[in-house]
Amino acid sequence: MDTKNKVALDTTNAKVEEEISKDIDQKAEEIFATYKSSEILYKTSDGLYFLERCDAMNHSTSLESKDIKEITRQ
Repeated sequence: MDTKNKVALDTTNAKVEEEISKDIDQKAEEIFATYKSSEILYKTSDGLYFLERCDAMNHSTSLESKDIKEITRQ
């Protein structure tokens, strides 16, 4: 792949990641608005949010990727 195509691909990937990040932030804000006492959310690799880390960990056992992202209220 030449440099010009690689730069275009990198730019496209960055835009997609930014849009995904906005969606995640919006969903997390909605959850935080509903659960006012919660300061942290846990998001599994399949896109589900949990209020408790242990619930996210239990759910992730059935997933290929066991990654859990911790999201803190801002």
